[in-house]
Amino acid sequence: MGNQAALQTILEAIPGVTKVYYQPPANIEMKYPAIVYNITAINTKYASNMLYKQKIGYQVTIIHNGTNKTIRPYLMEHLLAKWVRSFNKNNLVHEIFELYF
Repeated sequence: MGNQAALQTILEAIPGVTKVYYQPPANIEMKYPAIVYNITAINTKYASNMLYKQKIGYQVTIIHNGTNKTIRPYLMEHLLAKWVRSFNKNNLVHEIFELYF
């Protein structure tokens, strides 16, 4: 299972999450609370001119109505996600995290 597929499975299993989207198109109607994630970086290490190790960086956004208190702690405790910022848009809270997986 690749990194993205494994991360998708883990995110879908978080208590309180209704739906997980990877780079959703603009015309999709999302169900909340949701997680939206995308790749933001790839850290690659080489040894002896060969790929040795690779970690992919993801931006993970939790989108909810402000009442869900279980998703953020789960991300920070189980996936070692780093909180970046939060904002409100269309009466929904957007909490942004960075994580390497």
